[in-house]
Order: sequence, then structure tokens, then C-alpha cells
Amino acid sequence: MGCTNYNCSDISPQVLNDCGNPLEGGFDQAVVFDCDATTTDYTNGTTIAADIASGAAVLYQNIKAGIDAPSPNEIDPLVAGQEARPVNYARTASWVDANVNTSSSAAYDTLNATSGITAAAILFHLASGEQAVLVDPPKGALFKGGLIVPNDTSDAARYEFTANWKDPNDPTVQAVPSGVFS
Repeated sequence: MGCTNYNCSDISPQVLNDCGNPLEGGFDQAVVFDCDATTTDYTNGTTIAADIASGAAVLYQNIKAGIDAPSPNEIDPLVAGQEARPVNYARTASWVDANVNTSSSAAYDTLNATSGITAAAILFHLASGEQAVLVDPPKGALFKGGLIVPNDTSDAARYEFTANWKDPNDPTVQAVPSGVFS
């Protein structure tokens, strides 16, 4: 007996990018969905715009964000001689916003996990404009961070946050929904 597979499906095939071109990283915009948002199809720009208009989602623009490497949550091996098995992944996205003003301070105070809010989902827009990336964790995401004011004029004041969530699956790369991002 060589190994035990606890998954009853085949490994999905890899698909190569056109002409070997990599997808550039870096998010410049994001929509954060509150738990009372009605969007379930994150490719539908009309429902996303309706959630933004109702206040159930907020569009953040001119940000610098990215998704970091996941950290496995592991259990002890189930078979002698095997490695520890990941059962979930702790995931984070780093987020920087230099739009420091009184309105943004209020927005980030409410987004901060200390306010009690859990984000149901986050739809990131790649700066290249080519794709969007959806974070839709089973139990939502928590934002942790705050305002950074450097002690020197050679650096900008900014909000720095991490969004934290657990999900065994990677975020989903998808088409950019029309009419949401500028």
C-alpha cells in the first residue's frame, strides 16, 4: 500500500495562460460586502451596484492590496509515517490606503473587527484591469489594523489593515463585473 487518498475525485487539470503570460498581481480597488448583502453572483455588476447603493457593500478605490501565502491548519497524521494533514488554511490579505481624511477614518473604524463587523466577502480588482479575485470564506473575514502616521515627512500617513479568514479553498479568479470598478 503506497498511500491513502481521502478525496474521491480526480485531480483537476492545469490550464496554461495564453502565450505564457503571467497574471500581474496587485489590487487597486475592492468591494467589501457586509453580512446583509444580497449579492450571491459576484460576476453580476447590477446586484453588486445595488448592494453598494444600499450600504450593504462598500467600494474602496486607490488602495494597494494583495493576498499573502496561506498558512495550513494541520492535524496529526492519520497513518503512521505520513505528514501532518492540512484541514484548513489561515489566509490574509494586506491592505494599504493613503486616502487619510475624516470620512475614511469613520469608514475604517467601522470596518475594523473591533467594531464587531465581519465581512461576508471581498471582491478585489486587479490593477491591470484584467481580472477580479473573490474572497468568499465560509465564516467571513475580519479586518485588523488602523491608521499609521509616520514620525517623518518623508513617508505618507495611511491606513494599514489585514483581512483574515479561514478557507480550505483558494480565492477565485473571475471576470471583472461590469459597472462596479472604475
